Amino acid sequence: MGDKAESQRALDIAATPKSLKIAIAAAHEVVHSKYPPLTDEDIEDLVRPPTPDANWTPADLAASLADWQADPMKPYLVNVGGNNNLAPLWRYTTRFFGKFPEEIIGEDNDLEYDASGNTAVEINGQSVLKPNWSASFAKPLLTILAHDMWQDSPDTAAICLQYVIKCRNNDQRQMGWPKTNPTTDRFFTWFKAARSKNHTGTVTMPEIHRQAVENHGKQSIWSKLFLEIEAVAFRPDHPPLRGPPLRGNDVGTYTVGLPHLKLLLEALDAIKDRHGMPLYRKAEFIHKAAEAAMKSNDKPSMKDFPDVREKALLAMRQRKAKAAKVAAAAPVSAPAATPAPAPAAVPAPTAPPVVPA
Repeated sequence: MGDKAESQRALDIAATPKSLKIAIAAAHEVVHSKYPPLTDEDIEDLVRPPTPDANWTPADLAASLADWQADPMKPYLVNVGGNNNLAPLWRYTTRFFGKFPEEIIGEDNDLEYDASGNTAVEINGQSVLKPNWSASFAKPLLTILAHDMWQDSPDTAAICLQYVIKCRNNDQRQMGWPKTNPTTDRFFTWFKAARSKNHTGTVTMPEIHRQAVENHGKQSIWSKLFLEIEAVAFRPDHPPLRGPPLRGNDVGTYTVGLPHLKLLLEALDAIKDRHGMPLYRKAEFIHKAAEAAMKSNDKPSMKDFPDVREKALLAMRQRKAKAAKVAAAAPVSAPAATPAPAPAAVPAPTAPPVVPA
């Protein structure tokens, strides 16, 4: 028997002992207790429109519904396109994070799906790429989000995806990145401080990382992950991405595709502890453990999924519309008064010319 066949046989034997069944049963209990399956009521709460108030009136609701029905992109947004991996991903993120996948890879996290491989359709006389996520994208995204690294915060996974893209593009733009720190660790705050001090817009991501660590001299698990991301994703010879400084909370938008997911998975698998041993199980095993720990009948069912997802997409648009209305109604801070210019100096009188006698 060859080495490969022998290794597979050993894996098959290890995967079927009674102790494994006991472990899976125990995992079911832990997950059920900490992350109970969603009920129909839970799902309805997730996809419910914004609560009516002064900033979300019946007229606003009616307008949002009319806008949704009239959107020529709606058929393509709601069509999953035969992506059988989207429903498991959707069930996982709603159950474990209380968020839709489109919120994680979306405007809230300054991410957008790379639809460059999709076919185009004509919308209002213009060629537009279909926005559907591929099955090959949804599956590794679930593997990433199931990882223990994120401490129940998918927003942290989004930041690390942004870092993969920044390294890949040799992004040197000046900005206050990352926008937020969703962890209790100070690393992202240190990184933002170091990034904000780069006033030249010509410094690479690994150099900013090095400055952040040097300035604070503390080890961080996130720094370890960033080092592994740099090892697999940074391209020093890639033409640098530069431009005018981004102000305030503007950090740009990052287009994420399957190659970026694969790079992040590679970096996650490479993290070592101080003894050089893997810090986590392989990401694919974490994915399998997550699947094993969940029941196969989680809601929504495959039959209900298209309808529930359409309600979710509509709810996301409505929340965005309400937030925009609230922002527009907020009082605008008066700009700081500009000091009045100092009066022009009055020239000293000149003596009258001497007229010769």
